Amino acid sequence: MINFTWKFNIQNTVTYDVNTQNSNVIKTLGWFITATDSEYENKSLGASGCLDFDISSISDFKPIEELTNIDFQNWVENRVGIDKINQIKIALQTQIEGLPNDFNPIPDA
Repeated sequence: MINFTWKFNIQNTVTYDVNTQNSNVIKTLGWFITATDSEYENKSLGASGCLDFDISSISDFKPIEELTNIDFQNWVENRVGIDKINQIKIALQTQIEGLPNDFNPIPDA
């Protein structure tokens, strides 16, 4: 079984946006999805990307301290598209299944 985990990195914020009058607005969000074989944890691969947001008009602003990883994941899935995310997951799973069970990404020196 392949498990998928998400990590996010706020890369750029706008301290205060005069147009929307919101503070600490996320302008750029980095994301990383890791696929790991549940039986062989050494078999793990990932994919990443970065989203840049148009902050000129934000209709559903949520303060940065209230945002969760679920919010970030929803942003990525909505922006990239769930079909594309699923394609990425399938590609990672296919690659992992092709690795030998004793795969060592950092061979002993």
